[in-house]
Amino acid sequence: MKKKHEVAAEDVLSLYPDSGGLAKFLLRTRFWGAPLSDIEGLVPDDARIMELGCGQGMLANYLKMTSEKRRIQGIDLSAKRIASARKTVQGRSGIEFVTGDITDESLLRFDQKTETDAPIHYIICQVLYLLSEKQAIHVLSSLAKQMRPGDRLIVADYSQSPLRKYWFLRFENYILSMLVKLGTLFPGRYFTELLGERSALARIPDQDKWFAIFRECGLGGNKDGSGTQGRYTFCTFLCETTGRSS
Repeated sequence: MKKKHEVAAEDVLSLYPDSGGLAKFLLRTRFWGAPLSDIEGLVPDDARIMELGCGQGMLANYLKMTSEKRRIQGIDLSAKRIASARKTVQGRSGIEFVTGDITDESLLRFDQKTETDAPIHYIICQVLYLLSEKQAIHVLSSLAKQMRPGDRLIVADYSQSPLRKYWFLRFENYILSMLVKLGTLFPGRYFTELLGERSALARIPDQDKWFAIFRECGLGGNKDGSGTQGRYTFCTFLCETTGRSS
């Protein structure tokens, strides 16, 4: 097993041998664009982890490759993405992927028949910015109701600060969406997803708004840092339940 933070994109991508060139390009972009090492640093080596909105499982696999002691479950609404993620398991224990809605409260606890009652680290990375404020509050409120003392929630999402990186992100997605419209890039199934992401970037909350959302959902949030990894910028929050939800 590699030492912490030494897992390279090639190590993770080696788990996706059947993925096409476009899929690997998007995975590589996510690897270099997301604050993976920041998130990894917040999670104990032997943690139980539930990633909500795991996609094809890249972050889950990264966390497993940096510590085999971790027990990880990824949940995503897309059956196609979960099917891709399941192919990466390759007989390894302690990592699994489940198709489901992250607002389904029955999915937000590990199977108590086989698991101890140890705390769970929930992770939501690059998901909430795609939702409306109402949808994000619904997701976080559902999660807060299920969290127990000792559980933690890590939220990593795009930030408006520093502005130069935020506007670079907006500009990059504008160019991508124009290429999609012209039919020169990502035809078909990627059209709606990319245009939806472009419009979502306009409503990224600032730090004060994030804290207001957390409070409304019954979560106490501390800003762990502002990531500047790669060409994007992130805010990373570490949250606990306060036992209060509106």
